[in-house]
Amino acid sequence: MAPWDDNGQREIKKRVVVVKRNGDDSDKVASVGFRQRSRAQTFTYNSLSNRSCGPPPPATIASQSFEPLPVRARLAFTLRYERTRRVYYLSCLLYMPLEHRDFAVHISCDGKEIPHYRSETLSEKQISCWIPSEVGKEFAVHYEQPKKEFGYGVKVYCDGRLMRGKSGWSGMKGSIKGVRTSPHTISAFMFSNVKTHDDDSHVDISNDVDVTHIGVIEVRIFRAELERRKHSSVCVRTVKDLGSVSELSKKGGLHQVSLGKACVDTSKKEIQTDMRYCCIDPEDKPYASFLFHHRPAALLQAMGVMPRPQPTVNSLEETLHKQDSTKTSAPSRKRQRHEDDASHAKKHSRLFGDRHPSSVNEDVKPDVNDDDDSDADTKSLEENIRRMQAEIERRLPEKSRLNEPLLRYLQLLKYYGISVFEFSKPIDASQTHSTLQSACSHMPLGHRGFAVHISCDGKEIPHYRSEVLSEVQVSCWIPSEAGKEFIVCYEDIAKEFDFVVRVYCDGRYMYGYGGSAGRKSSVDGVRTSLTTKNSFVFSNVTVHDEDDDGITNGVNTTHVGVVEIRIFHAYRESIPRPPSVSTVNNLGSVPERSKKGGLHQVSLGKATAVEATPCCHWYLVEPEHAPYASFLFQHRPAGNKLHSFYGCDSSLFALIQALLQAMGIMPRPPPVEARDDFVRREDSPESSATTGKRRRGDRERGARKRGRPSGNGQSESEEDIKPNIEDPEETARISSLQENIRRMQAELESLTQSTSGHVKSERAPSPIFVGPAAGTVIDLTND
Repeated sequence: MAPWDDNGQREIKKRVVVVKRNGDDSDKVASVGFRQRSRAQTFTYNSLSNRSCGPPPPATIASQSFEPLPVRARLAFTLRYERTRRVYYLSCLLYMPLEHRDFAVHISCDGKEIPHYRSETLSEKQISCWIPSEVGKEFAVHYEQPKKEFGYGVKVYCDGRLMRGKSGWSGMKGSIKGVRTSPHTISAFMFSNVKTHDDDSHVDISNDVDVTHIGVIEVRIFRAELERRKHSSVCVRTVKDLGSVSELSKKGGLHQVSLGKACVDTSKKEIQTDMRYCCIDPEDKPYASFLFHHRPAALLQAMGVMPRPQPTVNSLEETLHKQDSTKTSAPSRKRQRHEDDASHAKKHSRLFGDRHPSSVNEDVKPDVNDDDDSDADTKSLEENIRRMQAEIERRLPEKSRLNEPLLRYLQLLKYYGISVFEFSKPIDASQTHSTLQSACSHMPLGHRGFAVHISCDGKEIPHYRSEVLSEVQVSCWIPSEAGKEFIVCYEDIAKEFDFVVRVYCDGRYMYGYGGSAGRKSSVDGVRTSLTTKNSFVFSNVTVHDEDDDGITNGVNTTHVGVVEIRIFHAYRESIPRPPSVSTVNNLGSVPERSKKGGLHQVSLGKATAVEATPCCHWYLVEPEHAPYASFLFQHRPAGNKLHSFYGCDSSLFALIQALLQAMGIMPRPPPVEARDDFVRREDSPESSATTGKRRRGDRERGARKRGRPSGNGQSESEEDIKPNIEDPEETARISSLQENIRRMQAELESLTQSTSGHVKSERAPSPIFVGPAAGTVIDLTND
């Protein structure tokens, strides 16, 4: 167990899953459960009545057995000691689903899970918690059954009104995002303000809604069984508005749940069969019930349920600036009083002369202005804040570079559903950066629940500089080689809906496949006929020097060098059909002014024989130009053939490679250890006479400086023993410095020309006389 720090805080990184609280206000206030894959550990805080302020005593550990549960938790809690009551309060911030009776439920907003606070088990079947809400935000209810025991149904109640329900098989994982208002549209759940009125006799709220249920989202779980029943159409529900409530109900300032705008349903289409899951538990007696009490975040903070945000350096600096502006706009009372006293003294001297001098010099104490000290303290504090902020900004880039591979690594673990316990062993610090960098560059590109990568020769092509361009689109860079065949591999990690994958190369549609939720497959080419298929091949882009476009019509030159994979929601028909055939036109040649010369395009390889197996036809839900997810793989030539392809020498290629490494697109090579087996390169007999004379002159000057002969003996052979190694990074840095020097010299020359009209003042000779050099004979006979 990790030790406690000076502030009584403890960091728990991986093993926290369950928190249980006692209902009384005794000294033993809480017990926290730790669940691993094979056991659970529990500790309880002991009494602190006879202890002073400080860290809590050692915890008592007890082990219990339990079945494995999905680990998606991060618990951050703080212990706060109050001297008046001598009790430690546990403020828990949970980023994990609310679990009860082998079910897990949570609410998400903007694609992120909403944290819940103060979870409490009300009964054997019911559990409750508190969550923050925000007006105008849409949310969704997510549920899952970690243990596959029985089929079940889910019903969502908002403010006492039934909104929507779903049912399915054991182990089903799904979500409810809104109410189906028509067979093809859904209105999302949305938080809104509760309307109030001051008329006690006015009743505008629905008769079937209890006022005590306002601000509560209830998720009920029912056991269900599969049975045959008459087929019915899609269930469409009409939800009444909540209306307004009386101010006496004390519901003003709270939030209710209303329906947002209706949008087209893009979820998985239900299979039309005569078999349905029917709930066997009564509606008023569910198998499990989850109560989410939602309130504004400010109200939860005032109630002590939600912790208040900590002040930051920026907020403190803004407060100081506001104070400064207030001081400059309105002078202090003390300063105004001094000014009034001075004006009164001048007026008194003009009226009465020197008859009452004491009236003018009545205050003999020095005028000390406290505002000067406060201004100095404020300036000193601002300077300290700016210095601290500069130090933080200086350290942030290095910290982000170290944490970025780790965050991406954990993201991929979440995509694949791998438990963190499998990777809880300590990692060698010397191998952390290289291992994570290698793992991240050779991982599939993940986005919106899908993972896509391109492989060549049976190996995944590493990608670099992945970037999320929008909510739908993500891009990266991959190396390519002319003549190499490749395939596109994809996998549905989220397993939420049926989908279609389409591959676009250089702006042209190539081919696509459909699949059910959770499918993992690949696109290895284009079916050009019912019995033949051509593979994808990287090839060189041909250019021409004419002004007209020789490229195929309908293809944009900006798409050359890009492989795009688009994901669509889809549904299929049950009647098998012959496989679809795609016709792909050649890219043609591009003009030189498009600056695409030297890049690679995607062409079709040799045709191979395939079977004409009938398959189901898939229909897209989204339009072709607006997919659910888009992956852009921008491929460029890489490797030792780059300099020969561009027609440049190896030194220029080394410079380009160093620049790409400095930009972060290509990884840096591992450091080369110093070796003792370097052999000095002898002078080539083909070297020119000028080079030989220059080298001999350098050796002679070096020998004279060391005081040794410059013959062809041993001293000459021992002269140059260091290897001549060209560093690409040093070459790039020197080139950059030289460019800066040239730019500065040009600016200096222009500045000199602009000031050439001014008369330059002549400098008078210096009166200081410098004597002769050392060793000179001075004649003193004339003296």
